[in-house]
Amino acid sequence: MIKKFLWLSAGFGAGISSSIWVKRLVKRQTDKYSGSVNNTFISDGIKTTKTTLDNATKEGKKIIGMYRDRITTNSDQKYSGSLLIVNE
Repeated sequence: MIKKFLWLSAGFGAGISSSIWVKRLVKRQTDKYSGSVNNTFISDGIKTTKTTLDNATKEGKKIIGMYRDRITTNSDQKYSGSLLIVNE
């Protein structure tokens, strides 16, 4: 009975200590690789995406301005809220 308790406590202690060791090792490695380089990479990606979306919005508004006279409803009345489809 004492041997079972001894082996159970030894296994429990080894499991806990190894999991703490692995946790520290993983944290150390992630801190090593997630420095300011990754943060700049992510912020640059976000800025590029924002610029791309802004440019697409500006281009869309420019196209809508060029073809605004073609926007009509079914009753052939001018309506600014309708959908314009341009195949260019």
